[in-house]
Amino acid sequence: MPTINQLNDEEIEAIRSTFTPVMRAIVGALGIVRAQEFLKQHGGTYITLPKHDGSRLGLNTEELTKLHQALADHLRNDCHIALPKADRIFNVFRNIELRLNRHQYTLNELATMAGISSRHVQNICKQVKVDSLQDDLFN
Repeated sequence: MPTINQLNDEEIEAIRSTFTPVMRAIVGALGIVRAQEFLKQHGGTYITLPKHDGSRLGLNTEELTKLHQALADHLRNDCHIALPKADRIFNVFRNIELRLNRHQYTLNELATMAGISSRHVQNICKQVKVDSLQDDLFN
């Protein structure tokens, strides 16, 4: 199945536009792959973003600086912030992978690879048809 690295900039930007402002800021600061790793580890929690040493969070100095700049409007005075869960990133890319591979694998194979039900895979793949149909109707 394709990975995040195989998507072009336009596709990544379209995905990024669906994220919350905090998640967009994190992805903008760290890049989509690194943001996914960071949020997989720390997402869904409140953290205090340190000012100088980000090693406790697995961040190097450059990443920490970029995060402070990107999250400036979202940080409380004590640099406290609620980090979003990484599920949104995983689900968006999982859904893209499922749609790209819907003609190469069976419904059950896709469901097993993604760890979701066959019915869920079917609904995800149908979304494309509904979205493109709506575009044709209204454009």
